[in-house]
Amino acid sequence: MNGTVSAFGKVWIYMKLELENSKDNKKTTLDENASIYQARDERTPEEKLKAFKGKEKIQYFFNYFFWKIALAIAGVVVVGLLVYTIFFKVRPDTVCGLYVINTPFGPNAYQQMQTELGELLVTDDVHEQIILDDQYYFWTDDYNYRMAFVTRVAAGEVDMLILDRSEFKQQVNNGILLPVDKCISPELYAKLEEYYVTAVPKTSDSYGNVTEKEEAVYGLNIAPFITRINSEYGKSEDYCVAFVANSDHKENFEKVVKYIFAIED
Repeated sequence: MNGTVSAFGKVWIYMKLELENSKDNKKTTLDENASIYQARDERTPEEKLKAFKGKEKIQYFFNYFFWKIALAIAGVVVVGLLVYTIFFKVRPDTVCGLYVINTPFGPNAYQQMQTELGELLVTDDVHEQIILDDQYYFWTDDYNYRMAFVTRVAAGEVDMLILDRSEFKQQVNNGILLPVDKCISPELYAKLEEYYVTAVPKTSDSYGNVTEKEEAVYGLNIAPFITRINSEYGKSEDYCVAFVANSDHKENFEKVVKYIFAIED
């Protein structure tokens, strides 16, 4: 019996020691200088910056203030640019909008036309511009081209057209073109007789009844111009220049025609 008690006592002592050791192991091993034991610094960032000296001050500034200031400046710049672009930026007035449908021109010809027409029509590079747009390909099935074109015509952005014969007839029937004799002087019109392109405007009602108007000259064949300016792409007999009825820049029609046909004043 005494042996049993003695054995039990040893086990009890052992378990008690293990329990005490386990509690000791759960105690933190952090150094007494660890930050959680330090008093909390209640100073503001600005007060801390004033307290630092030399390199520490510079380092603290970059760590805490620099990127905040940089982001704030960037935000102000972006907002300023938006305000300038929307309300104050000078938008040049378009003195001529020449749109090309199913373009026959190569890149070099396009650039040459852009430069030469600019020299001819633009008197103030800051406040005036010409638009030469050849991004309309109506031989494709993409309806977006036609919608974009119709929108620009309705907005009065299109003054003149260079287009092939099939599109020329369609635009005559659409009623957007003026007869050439109403766009240029009688003297210039008479000189260009060999280049006349005539058409008979046709309209149809909801029942399919077609009405024809009187035949007139609605375009001028520009084969000589294409041959002259478009050597890398060859020539085409199928294109003409025409004039849009709701143009706001009819005063420039004659100048552009003289440029196309190389007629000097």
